[in-house]
Amino acid sequence: MRALLLVLLGLVVGAVGATMIGNALRLRDAYPRGVMVVMQHHLVATRKMLADPACKASKIQAQLARLDAVDSDIPSAFGADSGPLDPGFAKAAKHLQQAVTAARAVSAADCEAMAAAVSAIAQRCDDCHRQYR
Repeated sequence: MRALLLVLLGLVVGAVGATMIGNALRLRDAYPRGVMVVMQHHLVATRKMLADPACKASKIQAQLARLDAVDSDIPSAFGADSGPLDPGFAKAAKHLQQAVTAARAVSAADCEAMAAAVSAIAQRCDDCHRQYR
């Protein structure tokens, strides 16, 4: 009976320890994941606004401004503060920033041009995710 209790106690302690380690490892990548989730949210919201027949320029520009603010966090979120980024990843982040800047420069009154610019942003995201995800 004593051996059974010790085995159960060992299993409980092991499960608690494994859970604590798993949570610590998951939280280690919370900021980079958060940056990507916020970027995805703003990109999807922008695409929905462009699909709307009303195509409200001010709201689209506001979403693009938010996207621009978040994409500037990519280098620090993925470790540029602690050392140099992978050159390919840094290049992909720069291309994304250029695509967002180009989209913000497009006249929001021209919804077709704006949709093409937002599509270019999505393509830059996909290019990077194909290689680094």
